[in-house]
Amino acid sequence: MDARDFAVQLQKHHGWILDQPEVQAMRSFFEAYLTDRVLSGRGDRWIDRLELNVASRACEVLGLRIAKGPDAALAGRSEPDWMNYGVLGYDIVKDGPDALSDCLTSMARR
Repeated sequence: MDARDFAVQLQKHHGWILDQPEVQAMRSFFEAYLTDRVLSGRGDRWIDRLELNVASRACEVLGLRIAKGPDAALAGRSEPDWMNYGVLGYDIVKDGPDALSDCLTSMARR
């Protein structure tokens, strides 16, 4: 077991996590990915090469930049904001490095 792998660490607390009250909301593909990654571990996709905390944060920050522009501050965002940004970023990152590169190139041209 790798002590640095966020998913492995979360597996230790899986029971406690499931015991927490649910917030009723539509589950996004981003949330489904995160849940699957925690419960099943790494897959074969490019995003799975990243540590889980890095993949998650990369999706959130990319989504923030897509939604609010390159100068958007990280501070002052709510949990629902971060979830929405994560969904936006995941939609790009899930398709691999070429999709990410295309997105960043497009953003740089603006």
